[in-house]
Amino acid sequence: MTITSVTEVLTAKTEDELVDEQLVAMAAADPPLPVTAWQAGDVALTLVETDAAALADLHQVVRLLGLAAFLGTAADADAGVGDWLTLRAKSTFDLDRIEATFTRGTVTLACTAAAGPHTITPGQLVLTLPSGTRYRSTNASNVVVSSGGTNTISIQAEVAGTGGNQTLVGLVTIVSPALAGLSVTAAAGVTWITATARNREENAALVTRCRARWATLATAGCGTRDAYTFNLLGAIMPDGTTSCGVTRVGFLAPPGDGMVPVVIAGSSGLLTDGQRDGVRTYIDTRKPITDTPGINHATPVSANPVGTVTFKSGFNTSTNRTAVEAAIAAYVDALPIGDDIASAFLDQAAVFAAIYASVPGGFADVDLSAPADTAIAAGAVARITSYAGITYA
Repeated sequence: MTITSVTEVLTAKTEDELVDEQLVAMAAADPPLPVTAWQAGDVALTLVETDAAALADLHQVVRLLGLAAFLGTAADADAGVGDWLTLRAKSTFDLDRIEATFTRGTVTLACTAAAGPHTITPGQLVLTLPSGTRYRSTNASNVVVSSGGTNTISIQAEVAGTGGNQTLVGLVTIVSPALAGLSVTAAAGVTWITATARNREENAALVTRCRARWATLATAGCGTRDAYTFNLLGAIMPDGTTSCGVTRVGFLAPPGDGMVPVVIAGSSGLLTDGQRDGVRTYIDTRKPITDTPGINHATPVSANPVGTVTFKSGFNTSTNRTAVEAAIAAYVDALPIGDDIASAFLDQAAVFAAIYASVPGGFADVDLSAPADTAIAAGAVARITSYAGITYA
């Protein structure tokens, strides 16, 4: 009996490899089968290929189970291991994967003097951006906008995730209701947001929390660096269900006397003050009595891209431009906060690589002056607030 190695378990064989293996074994049988005479469509070859297809599926399942069985392999595995890792985190570490949340905020509605008054019923207002991102009002009761007057209304992105964490100024338009004289404005940048959204927890982030889980057992909460990290990443708002949105944690040099200076950030950079306060409340119930945590926003360092992205003929499309910006954001948003142990580093070459991978074979040239190679100091986090500096050609 041949003992299967871990490497073999974690490397699924393809359908073609399995077909070749079976044909070699059949040719070596006693008596040998005439495999070289079989043509595509022959019954014998079709049976081998059908069997190989089923075995290939089984190999992939075994591979995913193997990857999820070890935290070290699950962290770097492809998306297919996700559901298995979710089960492992719950069964072994009693941890639930953090799901994506929705961007929430407030905008102002205005009505011209010659129109209105208008009444917005609960959930009636729908807004959109040129990118296609949509928001819907979350008002629980009617909101009335008088003729020549204004009123505020709460909105929420229709799709969960960081795609809703965008500026609305000069871009947002009303989809419905179609009411004469009604317009919408929002505070500058992302200051209109009252709850910054986060993406679904990635495999690597869930693995980090699983490993940090052990540190909480000895202290029944916080106490060690890993224990604080675990609780900060899993912090829940006072409603008891909504994630505070922390995806990155940095520690500063402690000044002594029980002070624990910590900085936090979310998937798209800074959290709102309300989310930060939610983290403080959550940690206060878990910290050792002798600790005084100081939890604050990380200091933003601009990573706004500046330069020219030149596509090959036929590739300069809205979809591909969006893919470029999403690739840059994915890299920057994954950078850690600089802390007292090591500064983080923004690698321009990695930005270029992310861009080229976003539309394979679609670029003639990429020339960016920013973001440049940057050492991110203790307490700082890289953040993108605009892509206006990119010229597409």
